[in-house]
Amino acid sequence: MTFDPFKTDDTVKPAGRGRGSVDPRTFPFKATLIKRAETRYYKGLKNPQFRIVQVDDNEWIVPGDVGKSDTYAEYNVIKVVGDNKTRHVCSCSDHVGGQYRQGMCSHALAVMICAFEEGNTWPGSKNTTSPTTETDTPSAGNKPASPTQLNPPPTDITASNADSSTASSPSDGLRRRRKIRKLAGANDGTTTTNTDSPPPTTSSSPDPSSTPADSAPVTIVPGSLPSWVSTLRPLQIDAVDEIAEAFEDVDVVFYEGPTGAGKSLVAQQVANRLGIRGVIASADKMLQRQYLEDFEEVGARTIMGRANYTPQIPTVYDEATFKDVDVTCGDCDYSGGLCTYCPEVDLCNYRTAKQKALDSPLAVVNYAYLLGEANSAYPQFSGQQLIICDECDVLEEILLGQAEVSYSQRLRRDLKLGQPSKLGDETGDTWLEWLKETVMPALDGEVDRLKFAKRSIERSRRLKFLKGKLADTDVLIETMQDGDDLNWVLSGYKQDRNKKLKDGPMIFKPIRVGQYGHRLLWRHSHKFLLMSATIVSSEELADTLGYQREYATVVSPMPFDIERREVHYVPVAAVTRNTKEEALPKIVAAVLAVLDQWPGERAIIHTVSYELTEMVRASIVGATERKVFTYKDTSEKDNIIRQFTQTESGVLVGPSIGRGTDFKGNKARINIICKVPYLSLADAQVKARLYAKGGQLWYSTKAIREIVQASGRTTRSEDDWGVTYIFDSSFGRLLKENRHLMPGWFEEALRTTIKPQQLLAGRPIPKPQFTSEGNQ
Repeated sequence: MTFDPFKTDDTVKPAGRGRGSVDPRTFPFKATLIKRAETRYYKGLKNPQFRIVQVDDNEWIVPGDVGKSDTYAEYNVIKVVGDNKTRHVCSCSDHVGGQYRQGMCSHALAVMICAFEEGNTWPGSKNTTSPTTETDTPSAGNKPASPTQLNPPPTDITASNADSSTASSPSDGLRRRRKIRKLAGANDGTTTTNTDSPPPTTSSSPDPSSTPADSAPVTIVPGSLPSWVSTLRPLQIDAVDEIAEAFEDVDVVFYEGPTGAGKSLVAQQVANRLGIRGVIASADKMLQRQYLEDFEEVGARTIMGRANYTPQIPTVYDEATFKDVDVTCGDCDYSGGLCTYCPEVDLCNYRTAKQKALDSPLAVVNYAYLLGEANSAYPQFSGQQLIICDECDVLEEILLGQAEVSYSQRLRRDLKLGQPSKLGDETGDTWLEWLKETVMPALDGEVDRLKFAKRSIERSRRLKFLKGKLADTDVLIETMQDGDDLNWVLSGYKQDRNKKLKDGPMIFKPIRVGQYGHRLLWRHSHKFLLMSATIVSSEELADTLGYQREYATVVSPMPFDIERREVHYVPVAAVTRNTKEEALPKIVAAVLAVLDQWPGERAIIHTVSYELTEMVRASIVGATERKVFTYKDTSEKDNIIRQFTQTESGVLVGPSIGRGTDFKGNKARINIICKVPYLSLADAQVKARLYAKGGQLWYSTKAIREIVQASGRTTRSEDDWGVTYIFDSSFGRLLKENRHLMPGWFEEALRTTIKPQQLLAGRPIPKPQFTSEGNQ
């Protein structure tokens, strides 16, 4: 449900009073609400820090009481008129859970009390006198400046003095917030709120992992380039110009930059051009480290989850288990200014790293950290100026993963949760009944029990886990109840012959991102730059990520010559679940034929599953003298790839090597795609999404993105080269039905000149002229 400020009329007739009274405390609000609002107002009279600031006729800033009843340090309250009624709308409606709030909040009521007590005639006060100085608060009627004007790039700043030269004044902060939160036409009597808009930029709330508010300010060094860059290339200059211009009209820009376009440098320069700090989010820690290495010398800093940091006391004696236990900052028990594991709280490794990232011109995080921190109780990575989403075409899986709720086999056993009366439920009614009547009471009871259990590391960790599961379950129930139709699937487990739960987790997965896009991502920044080499369709991607407002798309050309990145479609056989036994021997024969044609080059073979990986590996190991590498899971992937790139004529077989891997130079020259990487319909979530509205476009787009990504693994620079072969004849149908989705630079490199019979017979196949085996 979207928060509607017009559901509560501030001008409703007061209980037992005539309409002539304007004291809001006589209105039929709850006594507890009036008490909280009065406390806010009178606290401001005693302490200027909590003083309510009137910005103009229709807007006030209300200081938050962080640590008691508020999450944020400031709130904006705006007076809105509509249907001949007056409302006071607070920015807290955009915060966590705010979209479900109905009626008045204490921030807005405190503003009404302030206007009444200080002599204003509420509503419609014309008293614009501000309790702050003229330099701190702009006069009524001033037109808010643009974000770039509000925070202009400082001049003549070097890396050594940037910290002291770019401190923002309080008035800058007020103006910036008003620019974002101001409701267009607030005085014309027709304005309504738009809860799709990002929340206001507020001062960061105290967090156990943050340093005091007077820490070093954000630094921005305009035009700065890392030492590995001498100058921007023309295509990068064009991309920066187009993106910066697009941000003048929209808040979200999709940027498709193929391999070699230098997307990371473009992103950093966009933040510089706009004169704002950026937060760049990557899909995994390896890419996060790469971004830090690239931009650390120009101020970039990184932050990861608490568990990645060691506290000052890394090992403690656990009286419950009678042994020493290693702890991380993830075990933090900060309370009342003290922490068991970090006696010098201000020097905590996690807090220090986080503050450096918050103060830097470019904070580098991974998606898991960004989404977890920004949606926490005390977020500091919410309300950003610019969030840069790298590899944005994987954002759907990440957001869906954040929204899903899992109940492990062990948890169900320990809490005796059993199972819903129906594991397959088209309405979800039995799931809701099980969650509300069995799961919630069991989790509540276990949390209460642990509160009084003997203190130990394991108890603390278990309690933290259960509280998180309790909160997730509460949100799951709420969204299931509010949904117009079933938007969830239940998967992860195995059934016995009686359709009873056998083993495995029970995982509730949303089918679409939908409303979670705004709650988890879109409300946390004013501007978003979404980058990938395979946007393919920004329309499909925006819809998939739950973004419903206007956006812009910027596309860079491919900088590499076509001859250095040829893609050969050789339709050897159709690889499907029903045909794989017949098709696999043909595919393996084609793989061996290509390896014979390129005896001195390393080759990577893309499969879509560990099952297919093992089939291909077992078939070629005895048929070639090359050393064949593969991996069983992602934990050993990096080490196996390292061994492969150090082995002459090595062959690497595996899934998930089409992304986040870089086989530049002679690390690998040959790319083989055995099967079109369609998502598995054995996954209930994928199957439900496919048969929902727009599902076929979504399904095809996913496959195209993975093929294009895989084909780019071996040509990484303008003087590099690689050749890709696609053997699954299902690609022909995908191409025929979706040619309009294929990136132009990919399609121009596509070749169909090699016939399957020619390859399988061992006859020579075309090769680039400049290669070691070509005619130089």
